[in-house]
Amino acid sequence: MARSLFSSSWHSVADLRPRLIPLARVERHVYRDKVWYVVQDQSGGRYHRLTPAAYRLVQGMDGKRTVQALWEHANLSGHGDECTQNEVVDLLVQLHSADLLLVDTNSDSAALFARYRKKRRATLKQYLLNPMSLKFPLVDPDAFLQRIVPFTGWWFSTLGAVIWMLVVVPALVLAVMHWSDLTHNFSDQILSSSNLLVMFCVYPVVKLLHELGHGIAARKWGAPVHEMGLMFLVFAPVPYVNASATAIFPSRVQRSVVAAAGMLVEVFVAAIALYVWLLIEPGVSRAVAYNVIVVAGVSTLIVNGNPLLRFDAYYIFTDLIEMPNLAQRGQKYYTYLWDRHICGAHDADQPVETPAEKRWLLAYTPLAWCYRMFLTVTIVMFVSSAFFIFGVLLAIWVCITAFGMPLWKSYRHVVNSASLQRVRRRALRVSLAIVLVVLSLLFIVPAPLRTQAEGVVWLPERAIVRAGGDGFFRSWLDTPGGGVEAGQALFVLEDIGLSAEIELARARLHEAESRLRAEQFSDPVKAVLLERQRRMEAELLARLEERASLLVAHAGASGRLIVPRAQDLAGAFLRKGDLVGYVLDRDDLIARVVVRQDDIDLVRERMRAAELRFADWIGRAHVTQVVRPAAGGVDTLPSPALGIHGGGSVPTAVDDPEGLRTLERVFLIDMALPARDEAIGFGERVFVRFDLGWEPIGVQGLRRLRQLFLSKFGV
Repeated sequence: MARSLFSSSWHSVADLRPRLIPLARVERHVYRDKVWYVVQDQSGGRYHRLTPAAYRLVQGMDGKRTVQALWEHANLSGHGDECTQNEVVDLLVQLHSADLLLVDTNSDSAALFARYRKKRRATLKQYLLNPMSLKFPLVDPDAFLQRIVPFTGWWFSTLGAVIWMLVVVPALVLAVMHWSDLTHNFSDQILSSSNLLVMFCVYPVVKLLHELGHGIAARKWGAPVHEMGLMFLVFAPVPYVNASATAIFPSRVQRSVVAAAGMLVEVFVAAIALYVWLLIEPGVSRAVAYNVIVVAGVSTLIVNGNPLLRFDAYYIFTDLIEMPNLAQRGQKYYTYLWDRHICGAHDADQPVETPAEKRWLLAYTPLAWCYRMFLTVTIVMFVSSAFFIFGVLLAIWVCITAFGMPLWKSYRHVVNSASLQRVRRRALRVSLAIVLVVLSLLFIVPAPLRTQAEGVVWLPERAIVRAGGDGFFRSWLDTPGGGVEAGQALFVLEDIGLSAEIELARARLHEAESRLRAEQFSDPVKAVLLERQRRMEAELLARLEERASLLVAHAGASGRLIVPRAQDLAGAFLRKGDLVGYVLDRDDLIARVVVRQDDIDLVRERMRAAELRFADWIGRAHVTQVVRPAAGGVDTLPSPALGIHGGGSVPTAVDDPEGLRTLERVFLIDMALPARDEAIGFGERVFVRFDLGWEPIGVQGLRRLRQLFLSKFGV
């Protein structure tokens, strides 16, 4: 649909005689082969991007000609890129709110320029809505930067790049080689009481170097830097400089280098700290180096180095794809889609001009929101694990800013937006209907409730062949691999010491019996004592013979005798309980499944059905049932294959070499194995999905949130 040239607000601005302030600087930029003009207030550093048509209009703002005359002249210039009245109104509002215009407003235009008056309350509003990120300007560093640039500007030259590569690249290789040492017990190291003080001292210093990198790079190419101060990020003091004046640079290479300067400095410092950390002995200096690595390396790459966050990498990314203000334009584009396609405002102005821009805006906005939420939740959980009250306050703030404020702004947009003026009633009805539908889908409409668990093919204890005592393996009584019956003798162990003890005990028993026979008629009192001694010797011999009987292993079940390493057993010393082999029978096999603590109550109380899949036959599901329900929780897995270090999903302790000890208690459930033509191997991995009925998605989410809260905080 063609754009409308006219605006209902035009009467408020048509007779104004605006004038561009003398300190405004204008530079010509090219984005995607399209010419733009950037207007900047050199005193405040604020800037605005103009189309050529808008720039021709701005050029004529001399305080003498009216807006009506300027608009008519711009559209009659013959360039073929006409301005609509709505575009002119928006331009005037933006320039005026940025203090780039001098204009005498009348009572009719007071409402139009309400943003200018609201700007005085913007700082206080920002502090209230975002208490975790507060900025306090302190000094003007421009003169200082001008003095040091002749000595430091070479950092951002070819020589500086070569030195940076020579230092950083070897450090990256060393970091990979020592990754396990760097990340071992990471959270405990960082959040320990002794380390927090070190972190508190290191963080501002590293960030000061980061910001000085921005300032020096900006001043190297002539951009003024008039603001430096402290920003309290999650209540931690962090230096900052305002280098936004670099947006006026015509060269995108220069803009990208300035944006990357802070990260380049931090990575360089992190590399130096890594060398120090590897060379010195444990102590305070090594702890300082480790914290520098974490702050300047890890946090820089995760936060500043990710274009999905509006930090350094974001501005580099927008310059590379030649789409300034990508985040704001993405929000505007989604707002346009809502207004046009949902609310029916077909005359809404589309903020994109090419299909490529549309694809970028469609993809970037949801990805950026999801990553911000992921990072925010991670930070909240990380901090809350050590500081509960602070974590709760942080979580409340996240809920308000991430969900409450966007919903409030959306409501304000539907109620007050000028783009929806003609379709206000429909917009309200549609918005209310969508809200009701979403709430219904979340909290009324039932959805399948499922939970999954992993397990392994398992044998009952009676099917496992173990050594009954300590001894050397002597011989097989039945050939491994053949069939055996329950109770059948399988192999014999030899304990030379035990055999000698048995012979000695028999001799002592024989001697006691002989003495008893000799004295039982001649000395009745002595005979009583000898009878007691005879019984003791007989009991000792019985115990020894019982031990000897355990040296002969018997099959606890019928089936095929499987011994994995039968050839290695000859002459080997076995201890009591050592695993020797299995007596496999198809009916004895079960699936021992590990259920997490968060799911065990649901499985116990609400399980309706269950299906099982073999890891090597994942495409086919088998109906199964519980053979033995879970008893109490355990902290040991039946197989290391179920642990996270063995390819499973259950977190296990890093200091457990066997990979069996879990970080939290789990519950073991035995499930029946389905009929299968192929052989089923003991220890094979299986996946079980429990059908728990139906429940609204919102209720499921609230339950998981509550479980997470309980698991992390214990309240």
